[in-house]
Amino acid sequence: GMRRSDYIGYGVKRLRGGKGTHEKKTVRVLYGSLMGNARELAEKLGERLDGLKLHKALTYEANVTDLQDYEPEDLLSESLVAIILSTYDGCPPESAEWFCQWLEEAVNDERIGKDALRRLRFGVFGCGSSDYGDTYNAASRLVSKQLRALGGKPVVSLGEGDDAYTNLTEQFIQWAEQFCHSLTLIPQEDLIEAKKEEK
Repeated sequence: GMRRSDYIGYGVKRLRGGKGTHEKKTVRVLYGSLMGNARELAEKLGERLDGLKLHKALTYEANVTDLQDYEPEDLLSESLVAIILSTYDGCPPESAEWFCQWLEEAVNDERIGKDALRRLRFGVFGCGSSDYGDTYNAASRLVSKQLRALGGKPVVSLGEGDDAYTNLTEQFIQWAEQFCHSLTLIPQEDLIEAKKEEK
């Protein structure tokens, strides 16, 4: 890792560069949607994240992606991810099946290893309905557990959206605020480290 003294040097070098001092850090916002709810929430989070200031020289930008268009292996090189996932009858939506299957296999694959996602900080929000009883938010609960099993670090607790009783959007906004706030608490050198490794 970088020592703090190196990091100060690194910071100063960057600041001398004039215009190029401002870095953007991508937050990947993934969604698996059935009726469009999770997509709508993902887009809301994307708007909230875009331009979220983090320290003086770092701003977040969101990349909102449907899980069906996402290559699950890319997760191995991500550092900041939010996943908004619907559960229907205990299962993820069809668009998220491949992603969920990959995660399932990754957890049981010795070659991938228990710290494969050690660089990943993540948040998961589930869109579900407690009317379904035992399978309430089953898909998002499982994904959250699997990300942790692979070494990912949750920055916010699992958001369990319940469509049965309350307004899902209001619940989501509270969760999204916590997620965004937690990102501003990540030590800047960790983000720069992750950025160097991405290159």
